[in-house]
Amino acid sequence: MPSMANDEKSDLSIQDVQSRLQVLGYNLGTEAASGIFGSRTSASLAAFKRAAHLPEGDSLDLQTWQALVDASLDLGDRVLYLHMPHFQGRDVKILQEALSSLGFAVNDDGVFGPTTERALRDFQQNIGLEASGILRADSVLAISRLRHAWEGKRGVILEGRCLGYTRAAEVLETTPLCVFGTGKTTRSIADRISNLALATTPASQVVSAALLANDPGSEMFLVGLSLPMPEAKHTHARLEGSEAAIPQVCLHSFAAGNDLPAQISAILHSRAVDTRRINIEIGIVPTTHQTLTAAQEQQCAIVILDALCLAFGQATKPLG
Repeated sequence: MPSMANDEKSDLSIQDVQSRLQVLGYNLGTEAASGIFGSRTSASLAAFKRAAHLPEGDSLDLQTWQALVDASLDLGDRVLYLHMPHFQGRDVKILQEALSSLGFAVNDDGVFGPTTERALRDFQQNIGLEASGILRADSVLAISRLRHAWEGKRGVILEGRCLGYTRAAEVLETTPLCVFGTGKTTRSIADRISNLALATTPASQVVSAALLANDPGSEMFLVGLSLPMPEAKHTHARLEGSEAAIPQVCLHSFAAGNDLPAQISAILHSRAVDTRRINIEIGIVPTTHQTLTAAQEQQCAIVILDALCLAFGQATKPLG
């Protein structure tokens, strides 16, 4: 949104600004939802910018607008998940306060980082939802139903960095791993895996092929992602330039107890195959004519990265 000068007035965007300022507790008097950028709106916006440590004044540039949106979001206004850059805002703060008051320790900083995702997963598992770490409508509804148990109550707050991330940061930081896909969907999932790993720890060595500046070195483990193919092609699937079939595992369900980590571990411990290369077939989609939603892609990324972390964390055989 462009800068807004004081001589521009009556605009739906100004009404939106006014409604967001009211959510934050600013008293606009008769200007509330009027669409008129008067003295009360000007003073309130300037006060918000001071509180948010933004440049002085009442101009509404893109940075101010984004800060205002983040500060006024309610729980459920958007889907939250671990992502780089981390989601920030009022909705994240409400989530953290709810989880903390319900007994799931989390940093109270308004940033959806690894500790918040871990606490959300624990909450989801505790109430019988799929422990995805993604805040969607079902989790929002569950938290809202428990509002009487958490609203206005002090919970368990973590201070500083929390150990024991949902994913093992040590694995991500010490395992050079390249994830790639050959189609639009699988490339998107590979990018999400890379982003998710980076959001867990900035020192992650897990990257998607799209982010590699150079060809992967011999020390890098390669993980290919594919969607189901006809059986004849599936049987003869090979990596380009390779003489041996690539070890293959299948992600067949998002459900808890999926054996993907065990499948990967079996390959890592096998001496009969090249353990630096593996293909993960994503069998969630019944036919190749259907596509995954963005939420399903994100869930795929979460499940696959967790499986890789678990498998590599438990592996005792050197990869070299």
